[in-house]
Parts: sequence; structure tokens; C-alpha cells
Amino acid sequence: MLKKLYLVIIILLMAGGCVNDENEVNNDEFLQEHVIVYFFSDDGCPFCNQQKPYLEEFEEKYEAVRIKEIKAWESRETIDMFQAVADAYGVEVGGVPMTFIGEEVWKGFNKNMVGQMESVIEACISDGCQDKAYDIVFKE
Repeated sequence: MLKKLYLVIIILLMAGGCVNDENEVNNDEFLQEHVIVYFFSDDGCPFCNQQKPYLEEFEEKYEAVRIKEIKAWESRETIDMFQAVADAYGVEVGGVPMTFIGEEVWKGFNKNMVGQMESVIEACISDGCQDKAYDIVFKE
């Protein structure tokens, strides 16, 4: 568990997370500069596999975007995380894919959702947005 915590901290630092004088990740500054796309997926999910390339394109197109893919059914920890994030957004856990960006949620995937997701990303980059999942996914 401690190794996972160190790994998360290292990833955040490499991804451009801000560090204060005590060398702790400053979540507020990181979130002001980045938009995290939380992508709950599962191996073998055809709709997840269709959506993933679009998310990767967002990450390439927008310097501020970070994709956090979570295998929803991988472990008790990820199942609980999925439920907690869904609760924070006031939605029911359904199947995958389920994507959370800013204050928006998408269940399932079709190509019409790509434009919606990109619009939310652009709004979050320009105006900022609330990230209800960060403290759940990156809990210390």
C-alpha cells in the first residue's frame, strides 16, 4: 500500500503537480492548472476500447488534460472508489465506461459524447471547474 502511495505522489510530481516548501503535493494548485478525466473502464469492454483513443487525443491536444483510467472491477479498492466517485456526483454506479470531467458524468459511450466531453474540458481549462473526484481517487 505504501508503494502505491509513493507511486501516486511520483506520478503527480512528474505530471506537473505543484510542490510546497515541505515537498508535499499542493492539490489546489495542481487542480487550477489541470483537468483530470476520470475514466472507469474494464478490460474486454468494447465501448471502453472505443472511447479510450478519444481520451488520449484530448490528452495530446490539451496540455492541461490528464487521463486517470481506473479499472472499475479490478479490486475491492477500485470498486469502492467507483462507488464513492459516483456518490460524490449523485449518480448510480452502472456499467463501464463511466467518465467524470469537472461536474459532468457520462455513462456508456457513443461518438456524440466526444464533442460534449471536449466542450467540458475546454470550459474547465478556460474557467476552471470543480473536481469532485480528486480527493477520492488520490486520497492519502
